[in-house]
This record gives sequence, structure tokens and C-alpha cells, in this order.
Amino acid sequence: MIKSTFCFLLLAGFVHAQPCHLVKDIHLGGSSAPSGFAQMQDRVYFWGTSGNGERQLWSSDGSSNSTIQVTNLATTSNGTNSPTLVIKDSLLIFYSFTWPTGNELWRSNGSFGSETMITDLNPGTNGSISMFGRSDGKYTYFIGGGGLQNSLYRTDGTEAGTLLLKQGINGFSRLVMLGGNAYFKVYFQGDTWLLKTDGTVAGTAILTKIQLQNVTTIPDNLVVLNGALYFLKEHDDDSWGLWKTDGTQAGTEMQVSLNPPAVGNPHSLTLVNNRLFWIGNDGTGSKLMVSDGTQNGTSVVTEIDPAGSITGIADMIGLGNHLIFSGRDPNYGWELWISDGTLNGTHLLKDIEPWGESSPSFRFNNAVVMDSLLFFIATTNDFGKELWQTDGTANGTFMVQDICAGPCSAEPSNLLADAQNRFFFRAFTTEWGTEPWVYDPLNTSLADPVRKDTPFILYPNPTSRQNLVHLAWEQDWSPEKVEVLDFQGRVLASMQLLVDQKGATIALPELPIGVYLLKIYDDAGGVIGLEKLVVL
Repeated sequence: MIKSTFCFLLLAGFVHAQPCHLVKDIHLGGSSAPSGFAQMQDRVYFWGTSGNGERQLWSSDGSSNSTIQVTNLATTSNGTNSPTLVIKDSLLIFYSFTWPTGNELWRSNGSFGSETMITDLNPGTNGSISMFGRSDGKYTYFIGGGGLQNSLYRTDGTEAGTLLLKQGINGFSRLVMLGGNAYFKVYFQGDTWLLKTDGTVAGTAILTKIQLQNVTTIPDNLVVLNGALYFLKEHDDDSWGLWKTDGTQAGTEMQVSLNPPAVGNPHSLTLVNNRLFWIGNDGTGSKLMVSDGTQNGTSVVTEIDPAGSITGIADMIGLGNHLIFSGRDPNYGWELWISDGTLNGTHLLKDIEPWGESSPSFRFNNAVVMDSLLFFIATTNDFGKELWQTDGTANGTFMVQDICAGPCSAEPSNLLADAQNRFFFRAFTTEWGTEPWVYDPLNTSLADPVRKDTPFILYPNPTSRQNLVHLAWEQDWSPEKVEVLDFQGRVLASMQLLVDQKGATIALPELPIGVYLLKIYDDAGGVIGLEKLVVL
């Protein structure tokens, strides 16, 4: 039996393609374990292990036939698992373990066999890379080690353009850009500091100490608001504050003292519509806090578990004007919550697993926001760990697809959104193992023969819930009916069209804010168009 790369869902009396499908079964009979997804121009690149046991870089546009091996490195199955970074929109920068050089820096232009080692900083088999994975689009930054003193380097993809910027740097956080400069939290001299660089030695400087020693991780906690960089900083007396910087020593100063209202390692600084949210703790429990960047504009929003747990809030992400976060309280356990920054506007968004906890906690590092929707990972007893989505409403929060059928967990991860309103990720199924997948709701070619040579114009799009929308076309077709579907394939409304020459007006039903599909039929009942509609 031939494998189908699409899953189908029977709803409303007929078959619709589900939005997620396998990109390619790279390792027949096993798992390619794809990782390090990155986009360059119109293609996505990732690492995968083929049937011969070699782990190489692959490239894809989302179809199986276009998914091809890019590198031919002399490596092993566990020798290459580097993040893939893009600079100048034309070079892939990565590191790879090869004999006899060890872990070294490589580049590729995306074509097969174009990989070239950039430089060997530490000649021999020990390798040169201690930490890798930050890029500002112009340079890639990494920590050089392997027998050398750990130091911050940058490269433009050439040996001459690989420079040592600062010695004694042992690790760093994800970078944030402001005014043409890259900012990191770095390990330096036993503490965590804020470092600024423009990619030159002269333009690299330590600005201020952020956190004292005995820190096991470097939380990112760097947010740009109104032309300044905000961050959470620990003082020498163990108190905390919200600080901002304009990139100069004189312009680095505290804006909000956090003693009170909350002390004890505040974290997860998140920007939502010109407001800053973070998690604080006063010793009695976790608190959600909100600020406009001033002392008077800073307040505690709510306590999720006032009984005393310090893990009542775990992670959070912005969606439009709201904060979505993982919260725990005595009644629901860990579930999905939402806040508009007020006590009354903070509540349970969805009890995803009514018979228990939907997850020990949601982690939004495996999440993407796209078209006013948040895609995230949740766990239930019936379906295991699968891909979910929310538009910020309870009815708009549901599982996207049961990729690994039943209680089996697909374990989606490594989500990467591209420029075509879709995203790539890795997922497990019992049939194919762990392979690359793509969320592509507009690709219904295997379920509905949409005529791609018949483009329609839908306007205004986005639209408000009160507006009419208009459909126009240039070809000589006769659209007769339109169905409004959600991304689960459910038909929400069906309307006959009143056609006036090559145009028609559609009176939308009352639709919640979100993204929908308009399925267009001709007078013979054939599908001749599928358009995406965004309702604001």
C-alpha cells in the first residue's frame, strides 16, 4: 500500500485535507530526526539523517520531490546537529564535526556540495566551537573554545571576516537588535552581563552586570520598547529592578524597583502591545506583573496559586493585545490562561485536559504566532502531545491535527514560520518515525481539485466582523456558492452568490476574530477557488 503524505478528516459530510502533512520520509524505516530549521530565500534548510546513517543538511520548499540533500560532509549520524543560521540572505553558517578537524565553522550557499570550512581556529581534532547559534543577519556570533580561552567571535562567512570580539565570554543568550547593534546577556567573570556589539572590536562593550553568580541558565529577558532596551537586573544586595538602556553607560538606568512588589529572580520578560509582562515571586507564590516601563505604571496583575506554589506561572507569549501563558491553580492544574493586563481580564482560556493537567506546563519556545493565531504544543490523555492553535478565545482553541493517531504523541517541535503563511516542524508517527512536516492549510490539492489558474481577489482582507467582503475575478468562470470554513475543515456557513458580471458581494456571518477559508464552487458543483480570510 502506498503511503499518503496527507491525513484526512471526515467532517460535514465530505472529506477535507488536514493542514499538516509529511514533507518527506527521508529515512525509510527509521527517523531522520530533523532539526535546525532555517529559511533562506524561498527554501527551508534543516539537518536530517538518511538511511545510510549520515547526518547532512537538507533543503525543501515543502514538497517531497523538492526535498533534497545539500551537504556531503564526512560525518556520522551524531556528528552534526548545529543550528543553521542565515546571513546576507545568501549564506548558511553552521558548524560540523568532521575528521580530523573536530567541530569547526562551515558555510554553504544552499546548493549541493557547496559547503566549505570557514576557518580552523584551533587546529587539530579538539575543534574550536564551544557555543553557537546567534545571528543578526549580517554576522554570525559564536563562542570559540576547544582548548582556547572561551571568547566571543563573529564571522561574515570568510576566514578574514572571522574576528575575536571579547575574551573571557563563556556563554550568551539570544541576541536582540536595537539601532544596528546586537545585545546579548553573556557569562563573564562569573556573573551575567549585558554586552553590546556592532560586530567590530571597537564597537563591542560590556554595559552592566545583570545577574550575580551561581546562575545555571541565561534567560533572554531582553525586550525593545519605544526605542530602548529593557531588561531585569539584580543588584549587589540581591534586590531586583526593571532597567533600560539606550546603548550607552550614561543611558543605562533603573526604571522600576521590584522590592516591593515582587522579589526573587523575576523572569520571562515579554512585550505585548507596548506593555511589559513578567513573572515575579514574593516568597508566597508566582505573580504575573505588568508595566508601561515606569514605577507608577507597574502593578501585580494576579496570583495564579496564592496557596504557595512558586511555579504557578511557567511561560508566556504575546498574541495581539493579550498575553497567553501557562498557569496552574488548584482547580485546573496546568492549563492555558489569557490576560489583558487587568485582574478581571485574566482568566482560564481553555481547560484542554478536563480530566487532569494538559501538560506539566506549556513551553512557548516551541510556538509560533501567525495570522493572529498562536500555534503551540499541548498534551492530553486521548491524543498525547500534539499541535494546537488558539485565537485567544475558548472556541478558537483546539487541536490542529492528531498527527500520531490516538494517544500516541507526535511530539511536534522546532517550529519555523516561513514567508508563505505556513510553518515547518518535526513530528513523530508510528508509520514514518520522526520526520519533517509542514503546516500548510491552503494546500488542499489532494482533497479538492482547486483550479490554480483561476485567481480570485477577496477584499477588504483583513476585514472587520461587521463588513461585507467582495469577490472579484478576471477569468470566465461562474462562481455560484461560497462556504466559510475554519482550519479544522468545519463548514461554518454556506451562501449562494449573487453575481454581477465578474464580481459578487458576500455578507459574512458573525465570525470570531481569526483566520478562515472561503471555498468557492461553480455552477456545476466543482471547487474553483480557495481564499484565506482574516477577520479582525
